[in-house]
Amino acid sequence: TNPIYATLSIIPNYFKIDIVLFFKIFTLLTLIVFSFWFIHKAKNSLIMVLIFFTLPITFIHAFSGLETFLFVALMASLLIFLFEEKLYHQILISLLLFFTRPEAWLLVILLPLYALTIDPQQKEKDDCLIIKNGLNQLNWRNFILTFSLLFIPLVIYFIFHKLYFGNALPNTFYIKSGKNCQFFYFIWLSFLMLPIFILIPLKKFRLFIFSFLMFTAMVISYSTSELQMNYGQRFAFHIFAPIYFFIVYIASTKQSDFLYAHLSSKYFKKSFNISFQIVLNLILLSFFAVFADKVINTGELAWVSSYYPRAIDSHAELGKKLQHIANKYNLKSFSFGDAGMTAYHSKLIALDNIGLGSSAVASGGVTSGLLDVYKPDIVIFYANPQGIHLSSHYQDIIHDWSLKNGMQMICDIYWRPEYIIRVFDKGFYPEIIDVCDKSKQNNDQKDKDFLLKIEINSPWSYWKE
Repeated sequence: TNPIYATLSIIPNYFKIDIVLFFKIFTLLTLIVFSFWFIHKAKNSLIMVLIFFTLPITFIHAFSGLETFLFVALMASLLIFLFEEKLYHQILISLLLFFTRPEAWLLVILLPLYALTIDPQQKEKDDCLIIKNGLNQLNWRNFILTFSLLFIPLVIYFIFHKLYFGNALPNTFYIKSGKNCQFFYFIWLSFLMLPIFILIPLKKFRLFIFSFLMFTAMVISYSTSELQMNYGQRFAFHIFAPIYFFIVYIASTKQSDFLYAHLSSKYFKKSFNISFQIVLNLILLSFFAVFADKVINTGELAWVSSYYPRAIDSHAELGKKLQHIANKYNLKSFSFGDAGMTAYHSKLIALDNIGLGSSAVASGGVTSGLLDVYKPDIVIFYANPQGIHLSSHYQDIIHDWSLKNGMQMICDIYWRPEYIIRVFDKGFYPEIIDVCDKSKQNNDQKDKDFLLKIEINSPWSYWKE
């Protein structure tokens, strides 16, 4: 899904470094570099930055192994460079965003249109004058340059993706997008956009239109998408976090002084002295308080804290065991919708019936014909103690195929008390039974009991893969 992370993952695999540790270090460097750069750009913003870092979900998203914080940092940087009218910086950041998350592809249209209205001589600093005069003097040179530098790399990426993976677009486009609109989620995400309206009294109309279109497109996309792992409201974080940093930056700029002067002279006595930066930051903190109240949940924090330790004793252990017994039992492939960690450790061919790891499933679903091609030696189902979720992710088709091909249930591997993965195969593999027994012993406990048992071990105690 993420070309940058996929490419970076070659490094730990080649040098046999624990891949989780590698991306923790990469994220730590990203945090440090962005924080120092931002504090340098936004004078007197240290307190606001530290306040944002008090959010537990900031670090959950930063160290989750996904591209969430990288996307936030790049989006905030893009908004700042747009504010500063630094065209080549904008293009560079946009290219990085293209290969971070697909919603950034909209920049191939929005950024050239923004560049089209840049004053060719860089004399007009007021958007009112730029819009008034610029409509007759559009900067076509900037438009063509920006569009070319963005469009050509994106097309090359699509061509490569089509040739290598079979589809021009990532599997997530087919799996997650185009669902029914979640109305209240749409309202919530739209609320998080409100701070960008400060650009209107600042007379940054072009940047407001750009930001409004960009984030509105994200809100629509997110409210009609389905996330398999929406811990800590990842989509909401994608919207609120870059806007937060951008508004903190605006509050620190001298360009905003005129707004304070206008407001103070119009609504306050001349003797009344108030800092624009403080006022704007206080307004932003009111949004921050609402956001924090919405996303901080003690139960979810416990769930996230136990996530990786549980996965090591279930999904990772199963993958390692499959690799260990593959030659002994002549195992070639398996089917599993939660394929990531298990597939990574197993080194076997994996049919991901959700489709995130299979372009064939993403575009055409799971069929008996596809199962005949893969011929999985082991089939693994999403389930709970009451049974298999046959209605989810083509599991009914896979279940029928398994029974027709002589497979039977072997055992259940526990990730959580209410989340198990049920193993079917044709033989009896005692090594797999051991994984089931170990997982039940370790993971069939509620979060509180589980965390008390492991005593919240240090993170590095798990970086030994």
